[in-house]
This record gives sequence, structure tokens and C-alpha cells, in this order.
Amino acid sequence: MIHVATKIHVLLIALLIVTLSTTISMGSDPVDCTEVEYDTDDGMLLVSTLIELQCIGHEDTENGTMSDEYRLTGNLDASETADWDEEYGFNSIGDPDDPFEGIFDGDGLEISGLTIDREEERYAGLFGVLGSSGEIRNVYLTDADIVGDSYSGVLVGSSEGLVSDVYTSGELLSYMYPAGGVVGINDGEVSNSSSSAGIESEYTTGGLVGWNNADITYSFATGDVESNGEEAGGLVGYQNSDASIADSYATGNVYGGDQLGGLIGLNDGEISTSYATGEVQSGDGIAQSGGLIGNNESGEISGSYWDVQTTSADEGVGTSGVETNIEGLETEQMQNEAAISNMVELDFEETWNTSSEYPVLQWQDPGDPVSSEVIADIPEDVDLQQNYPNPFNPVTTIKYELPEDTRVELNVYDSAGRLITTLLDGEMEAGQHTVQWDGSGVASGTYIYRLEAAGEIYTQTMTLIK
Repeated sequence: MIHVATKIHVLLIALLIVTLSTTISMGSDPVDCTEVEYDTDDGMLLVSTLIELQCIGHEDTENGTMSDEYRLTGNLDASETADWDEEYGFNSIGDPDDPFEGIFDGDGLEISGLTIDREEERYAGLFGVLGSSGEIRNVYLTDADIVGDSYSGVLVGSSEGLVSDVYTSGELLSYMYPAGGVVGINDGEVSNSSSSAGIESEYTTGGLVGWNNADITYSFATGDVESNGEEAGGLVGYQNSDASIADSYATGNVYGGDQLGGLIGLNDGEISTSYATGEVQSGDGIAQSGGLIGNNESGEISGSYWDVQTTSADEGVGTSGVETNIEGLETEQMQNEAAISNMVELDFEETWNTSSEYPVLQWQDPGDPVSSEVIADIPEDVDLQQNYPNPFNPVTTIKYELPEDTRVELNVYDSAGRLITTLLDGEMEAGQHTVQWDGSGVASGTYIYRLEAAGEIYTQTMTLIK
């Protein structure tokens, strides 16, 4: 077993500063970023082509820096990156010496088929390093094929910023550690995000995040995870004592040598209201493994569950130095409406929904590739619910319910009653609905959101903290 202090020492030794060259070569035809000048809209630089994506933050562009705000304008087919740079593929955006400190807003669009084949380079991912002021949101990165060394993630290799409302799929192979389906090593915040990517590395491997030093909320992973050594989890490989996971789940299978868990391999942090269902399997069959956690050295676990049948684990934690508040349930107890009476720590009013299988998060849209079929009865009354998360920075989700088809208007006002933005204005069908508000363009403070529906007015307040 590699102790935490030893691992941190290894990580520090492994740090390598990677610098971008003046030109970005793509096969035999290098592309000079001086040819790139981004169009702008409302203060954001618009990314419309693969070349513009690759040149984000490059010093030779006409008007783009690592601190600017970028927005994707359309879906991008990135399959041609397999032939770029003598088949090494895409160059990750940002490095330890020059991290991405701006905003990248995918606007709910898709980047498909991205290839990175750089087994000797650290910080592999669409973004190599995201700084503490950086943010990535609202993007689908699908069918990615990523190969890298240490600190590899399908979306971000190393993050100190905010990652929210993202989805990844494809494959990631790391020749060192850590490796994750969204982020390799997380020192920032990951929320409302998911991955179905298959992840393999030497050790410290997670379906969502490889190594977690901060907060993960309202997120999930469904891809299989494999560690050639130790510390593999369906959601996170290793979580340290300052980190937390809440309202999240993992359903992918976990394979490895030691310290294997359906949710986390090795845990020293806090876990609450989460669950795992994937099979946990050790190569030699004698590893520290559990349906939820492989090895819980000092972490606090509460209100969480594992499926004793699908995980093939009678114990939720393989080895634990402290008491835990978790419960193993059979499949039928965790699925459909039975989940409400058995998974009693999960909040089925504000955070979770039942589905035709296991519980899903309320933000999951049945039209998105990350969703499951949600069981939702037509409500009896109009209901405007409290936004989540709250407080927030800068994106939050507002949920409302309609008993019948009706015209809806949803506005946001500041504390002085001035209209900030109109989120909805039109006919909506009966049922449950969600809408997001991005407060990045306004100051911190208390805001009022006002729903007008079926001839009535409903209001709630929310708090933006930057």
C-alpha cells in the first residue's frame, strides 16, 4: 500500500511544466495561431472551428488569452484530430505554467471524437490545467480517445476551478496516475456532471475524478474503471481528508488489485447521501474491497448505500478505521418506487427522483445522453421550488411544476426589483421542468425569481456568491 504522505511526495516529484510551442503542428501542415481572430458576442469570444478550439489562449492569436471567456457556437466533429501533429492529436489547453483562467461555455453543444495520444505527457485532456479562476460548463465531450501520463482526465487533467454541467464519454488510458472520466485531479469544484467513459490507469482511477481534494456534488459516473495497481472507484479513486462527495452515484464496474470500491477506492474525506451498484472485482480476490469503499482510513460516511447483489460485496467498506453509517440493500429495494422507503436518507423532494431502475438526480433531463427514464406524475398544483445549489456561483437550477399546459413567464430580479433577465416566456406542458440561470454577468447578492403561471404569481429568493 502507498501511504498518502508518500503519494503526495511522488506527485510533487512528478510535476512537469509543459509549454506550448509558437505554432501548433497538425501532421505536415502546421497551423499558425496568428491566423486566428475570434468573433465576439456580448463580451465572449466565439469558438466555431476546431482550429479556434485548439488555439484557445495561445499567445499568437489576435485577441484570445488564457483569461478570456469563450463560448462554443456549434457542434464540432473532432475526429480529424487523430491525424494531427504526427498522430499525437490535440494539444491540451493550459499547463501548470500557464493554466486556463477564463470561462469555456459549451452552450449545451457537443465536441465529438477528440483524440489525444501522448503517453509521455502529463495533464492530458481537452484542458490540461484549469486554474483557480477558471470555469468549464455546459459541454458534451463525446467519444473521446485520450492517452496520457500523470494527471489525465477526459475533460481536464488538473483542475482548481469550477466544472459544472458537463458530460464525457469515450476511453481514457493513463500510464501513471491519477485518471478520471471528467477530471484527473480535482482541487476545485465538480457539480451536476457525469461521465460514461471507460477509464484505465496504473492506480488512483475514478469514473468521474481520479484524485479528489475538494468538492463533488450532484454528479455520477456509469463507465467501467480499471486500475492496474490500487485505488479504483466507480466515482473517485482517492479522496483526501479535506474533500467531500454528496448526492452522487456510480454504476460502473470496478476492477483492480487493491483498495477497490463501487464509489471510492481509498477514502479519507466525507461522503453523504450517495450510492453505488457496479461490480467490484479484484484480480487476486483478496483485496481490500467494498460495495461502497475499498479502504476508509479516516473518512466520515453517512446516509449512503450499495447494492449487495450487483456489487458482489457483502461489506460496504473493505477496511475501515472509523464507524460508518451506510446500508447494503438488495436490487429490488433500490429500484423504482421502493427506493423511497428503503433509501430513506436520500431527499426525493429536492434532489432525487425515482426511475424505472435506480434513483436519478432531478437535474437529469430525459432528453440528455446522461439520463434515465424518470417516473414523474402530473402534479396537482403549480410549484416553484428552491433553486439548487443555493448559494451558488455562478450557475444554478430552478425547478417548477405545472398541473396543466399553460403559458409561463419566469423572470429574475435584483433586490431593488429591477428586471435582470427573462428565463422563460411561452407555453409549457404539464409536468416537471427545470431551467438554469447563469449569474456570471451580475454581482454577488440576493436575487428574486418570479414565476407567473395559470394566473398566479410565485416567488423565491436565491443568493449568488462569487
